[in-house]
Amino acid sequence: MRHAVKLGFLAAGLGFLFWWGWAGNFIFTPGSLFRLTARSDYYVFTVGGRDMGFSRREVDAGAPDQGFSITEESLVRLALPLGAAGGELRLRSEASYGPDGRLREAEFTAPGIPGASARARVADGFLDFTASFGSLSRKVSLKLPPEGPVLISGVVPWLSRQREIPLGKVLHVRVFDPVRMGFETARLTVEDFTEAADEVQVYKVELALPEGGTTEWLDANGRMLRQRMDRYQAWLELIPEGDPALAAAEGELAKAPVQVDGALVDLASRYFMNMAEGAFESLE
Repeated sequence: MRHAVKLGFLAAGLGFLFWWGWAGNFIFTPGSLFRLTARSDYYVFTVGGRDMGFSRREVDAGAPDQGFSITEESLVRLALPLGAAGGELRLRSEASYGPDGRLREAEFTAPGIPGASARARVADGFLDFTASFGSLSRKVSLKLPPEGPVLISGVVPWLSRQREIPLGKVLHVRVFDPVRMGFETARLTVEDFTEAADEVQVYKVELALPEGGTTEWLDANGRMLRQRMDRYQAWLELIPEGDPALAAAEGELAKAPVQVDGALVDLASRYFMNMAEGAFESLE
């Protein structure tokens, strides 16, 4: 009898070790690893190591059982030919999310470029997405995946309302790619990136897509510390309090948007048209 009990314990132990090794030592934490709190932060925007402008992210969040919104504004300095006017581009996005962290609606605009906008709206199990640039307009209506962040920019908001996040495990999610105008399967990984000098825990959220993904580092309060966008070789780096760049970022983003040169708009419009036509051909 005692041998049977010992064998039973041994089998249970081996079973646990097998599961532990197969699962990759994943850590399951009850409750969200991080939470989005109301705040406003400024960032330096770089491409290929070159400073290109500033960005501001504002989070409006309340109790966990309520929805929330995120507004982002960016100023990007453009390298234009000699004599061209309007050497900067302004971008703005406003997105609202439900209590579960899933997208409700998002709108993207480029102040200074008339007619440049994109809008995503979730209703009745479908995502309606419309993109416009001048006289060109494209629209798709796609069935939503049963769960997940919907948009690439919605990954962190969605994760902030999930009760259990497996650290180190690769999750497969379906996210909408506005370039291809369709849903793509992405690999999502969350890792603990906390170092000894960090006052609060830091997490690395990586989203891998076939044509390049994004990686964000954020703390337990949901404050984004930096972001890498592989497709554009671009970075956002948090400007800490007291840094002289903070006053410069606040001043630049407070200015009225500059009207972008018409020749540049025409060039961008043709590029957008070719890109959109190629995306639609790939979907047919």
